Formats: sequence, C-alpha cells, structure tokens
Amino acid sequence: QVVQTAKDSGLGLRMNGASVRLDEDSRIELEADNRLYLQRGRVYVDTADGAGDALVVRTDQGSIVHLGTQYLVAIAGDELSVAVREGAVRIDGRYYDASAAAGEQVTLNGTRRPAVNGVAGFGGAWRWTEALAPRPDLDGLPAARFLAWVSDETGYRLAFDDDAAERIATTTVLKGAVDEDPRTALRLRLLTMDLAGDVDEARGEIRIRSTGQ
Repeated sequence: QVVQTAKDSGLGLRMNGASVRLDEDSRIELEADNRLYLQRGRVYVDTADGAGDALVVRTDQGSIVHLGTQYLVAIAGDELSVAVREGAVRIDGRYYDASAAAGEQVTLNGTRRPAVNGVAGFGGAWRWTEALAPRPDLDGLPAARFLAWVSDETGYRLAFDDDAAERIATTTVLKGAVDEDPRTALRLRLLTMDLAGDVDEARGEIRIRSTGQ
C-alpha cells in the first residue's frame, strides 16, 4: 500500500504500536506491519512506552532501526537526514553505516561519509509533527500527566517556577479528551487552573507558574 500526502497536508498513523507522522508532500510504501519505505519527504516516528520497537524505516540511502526513541527521517534525492529527539538510531546505509543519539542529526549523501551534527529537539523541523500528535484521553488524570504529554510532543523540557505550581499540577484532576494540538491545548487547559505557562525558546523549556488566584 502506498500513502501520499498533498502539499499543505499531513497524516498521522499507528503502525506496529508506534505513532508515525507523515509530513506534507511525502510518500511512503507500507511494506510490512513493521516496515515502511520512505520514498519522498519526511516521516516522524515516536515509539513512546516501548511501542514499535521492531519498526524499520527504509530509504534508498539506507534503513533506520531504533531503540525506544523519537526521531525524524527526511529524504530528498540522494540525501538522507535522521534527527534524534530521544533514544538512539542505527542506520544501515547503502554505502556507509551510521548511528545517532539524542541531540544528534546524521546526514548521508550518496557516497560521502556520514556527517553528524548537533540538533535541538524542539521547534524548527519538529514543529509540523505537533499537529499530527495522537490526542490523549485525560479523564480522571492529574494535570501533571497532561503537561508531560505537551512536553513530550513539543520537545520542550517541563519546568515549574514554584512549588505551588507543581502542587496544583499534581492535585488537579482533568476531564475529557484533548481535541487540539499540544500548544493550543496547553493554553486552553491552563485557563481552567490556577496556572500560567510560557515557552522559553532560548532554554527549550515550558515554564509553569502559579497565578495565585
């Protein structure tokens, strides 16, 4: 089966237990329950909670296997780029093998040796994945679980400015399911609690503080 997205559209899938997200103008072929062939574009894989451990992303430049991780694969012509947000990946390349850990991006281009560079795990190339994140059911769960989901999906580290904010997040019980992307859900949910939040782009953090209301 072949899945192709148009420009200005993306698609989220569940594959072998993992969250697989396809960016706009991308094309994959589902070769098996645990293997997909990325022909064009970008795909993001999130194997949270150990799901999808056997999932393989194959490209013409090599195949990517992982160890409990979040990573982004992009293919354009002869160039394969793999950025790792969490965990680690191994690339069985067409010409060279390579590996990358959290905070690294490895690029393979034709017969050139792999290049490894540092990469932030938030913003930039990751932003499109947020709109395709699976929506969690929060009914009966503490707000802290919701904040952890936002942190996981955006790549920003969660930080509390004071003990009161952390206490509110731990004791507040939420209802219903999330219907919005993580950033929108954060803004709307905090309005129902005595909490406020700011994104610190420079430090890569979501800072939560109590409003004292």
